[in-house]
Amino acid sequence: MLWKMKNHRSKIESMVKQGQEFIVLNHGKPAARIISTEPRKVLVWPDHLKTALRVPGKNASDVIIDERNSGW
Repeated sequence: MLWKMKNHRSKIESMVKQGQEFIVLNHGKPAARIISTEPRKVLVWPDHLKTALRVPGKNASDVIIDERNSGW
């Protein structure tokens, strides 16, 4: 659904506060994204170090760098 921001600002603001995201178009192309300033959900993972994937022969930072370089 396409809305003009100037005509629906309060409705868009209300929906963003509820977690909805909006893409702002400029001449039909994405120019910005409007999102809430509050996180949607806080991840609670108390045993993350125990359950993390381990790669033999590599430390965690090397695995992260490899993943990012591969387009992760």
